[in-house]
Amino acid sequence: MGYDAVAICWNRNKKDPAKKSFYDVRFPAGYNSPSLLLQLPYIWKEQLRLLATYNPSIVLAGHYFLLPLAIYWRYIYGWRKRKIFYDAIEHYPEHLSSYLKHFKKLSLFLFALIENLMVSCCNGLFCVDSRDDRIEKRLKKWNRHLITIWNVPSFLDDPTGYEVEKANKLFQGKSCIAFVGGASIEKGIRTAFLAASIVARVKKNIAFLFIGPFMNNEVIIKKMVRELNICNYIHFLGNLPYRQMMAYLKQSRIAIALHQNHPYYKQLSAGNGRKFFSYMQAGLPIIGPNIGEIGRAVEMADCGTLIDTSDEVTVANTIIHLLDNSFEASRLGNNGRWAFENHFNWESEALLFKKFVKIYF
Repeated sequence: MGYDAVAICWNRNKKDPAKKSFYDVRFPAGYNSPSLLLQLPYIWKEQLRLLATYNPSIVLAGHYFLLPLAIYWRYIYGWRKRKIFYDAIEHYPEHLSSYLKHFKKLSLFLFALIENLMVSCCNGLFCVDSRDDRIEKRLKKWNRHLITIWNVPSFLDDPTGYEVEKANKLFQGKSCIAFVGGASIEKGIRTAFLAASIVARVKKNIAFLFIGPFMNNEVIIKKMVRELNICNYIHFLGNLPYRQMMAYLKQSRIAIALHQNHPYYKQLSAGNGRKFFSYMQAGLPIIGPNIGEIGRAVEMADCGTLIDTSDEVTVANTIIHLLDNSFEASRLGNNGRWAFENHFNWESEALLFKKFVKIYF
C-alpha cells in the first residue's frame, strides 16, 4: 500500500502556466518583499479550502509560513488522526529578521522561538544541511524526530545522448562556461560578467551560459552586459526543465558558482549547495566560493577550485587556467562525476529518507 500525494502550491507567476493544477492557488506576486505578509490571509484561506477538499491524513509543510496553517488544520480535523511534517529548508528566522534591520536581534529571537514552538507540534522534521549543523541542533531540542537531507540530484535526471547533442548544436565549437541559478548580484552575476570581459580578451571562442531566472532587474542586468561590450559572449537561457539544463551542462567545459560574501551563504553547508552536485553530475570542473562551508562538497570530491569569488580577476584567471589545462580540468570533472555516482545522488539519500518515513509516517 502506497501514498497518494498531492502538492498544494501557491502559483505566483504573472503569466498563466501551460498546465494548471486544481491544487494551485493562483495569486500573482513578487519575491523577497515584506509586503507578501499582507497576502498571507488569502493564501491560508485558499490552501485551507483545498486541504478540506482533499482531506489528507498527512501534511508536509514546506515553508515557515505554511506551518501555522498545517497546525490549525490538524487541530480542526483531529490532532490524533492527522500528522504534520515540516521541511526546514531555509534559515527562516535569520532570513525574516533581515527585513527588520532596526529590530534584527529581537526579531531573530522571536522568529526562532515561534519556529521552535511550531516544530514541537509536528510528528517529524526534514532539515537542510547547515553550517556547524546549527539548524539541526536548534530544532532537535524541540523535536527529536529529525533527519537532515542533502539536496542532491537523481540518476533519472541524466540527459540522453540525443538531448546533449541537441543542446550542443546551439553552441557547437564554443568553449562553454556554465552558471546555474538565479541571476543576482548576491550570486555573483556582476562578477561573472566582469570575469567574462577579461576572459574574452584572450579567448574569443567562448560562451557564458546563464541558466535560471532573473532575480534582480532584468533591464539593469542586460545593461551591464552591453556596457561591458560582451553581448556576443553572454547567453541567457532562462529557466529550463532539469534534464534540459543538464544537457547544456554536459556540453560545457567549466561550471562556476560565484556566491558573494553575503551573511546568508555563510550559514549554508555542503549538503545545501544543489548546483555543486548538478555540476558534479555533469562531470564539470567547478569554480566555487571559499566562504563558509557552502563549497565543502567540492573539496570533499576534489572536483574543483574554491577561490575568492568576489574578485573578477581571480575568477577569470581560474577559468583561463582550466581552459588551457584540459587534463587537469578533465581530472576534476571525472572526480565530480565519480562522487555523484557513488555518494552525492538521491538514490543513496533516499535510503535514509525511506527509513525515516517508515518509522514516523
